[in-house]
Amino acid sequence: MKDKNKAGLLALFLGAFGAHRFYLEQRGKGIFLFIMGMIAISGGWLPMLAGLVALIDGIGLLSMDDQKFNDKYNRFSQPAPPPTRERPDFHREERRQSPPARPAQKPADRPNPHKEKGLEKFKTYDYAAAIEEFKT
Repeated sequence: MKDKNKAGLLALFLGAFGAHRFYLEQRGKGIFLFIMGMIAISGGWLPMLAGLVALIDGIGLLSMDDQKFNDKYNRFSQPAPPPTRERPDFHREERRQSPPARPAQKPADRPNPHKEKGLEKFKTYDYAAAIEEFKT
């Protein structure tokens, strides 16, 4: 389980090299910040940009609410709680019920005259008349 204070301090002190992003398992952003930090060592205006990004990330992580941090970065590391009687989605009665009964089917004793006429018309390629017979 990741700690938001540790991530924030990593962002403030080693954020220009993406250490906090690697800690939060965001490897793509971490690699980008690492490359930007390596280029920043050579000088120019990039050290200021890398430092500014790290400062903004660090302040954002340190000021983030614990619940929001956990929802964003620790959602896969927390196991789901087992169902209990206190949870609203626990319904023992619903789980014990038998499956719903199937509706009674009509008896197939007598043949449907419309179906027989429709099939005859269908076999003679009179599709329009066959459809009319099936509808009635």
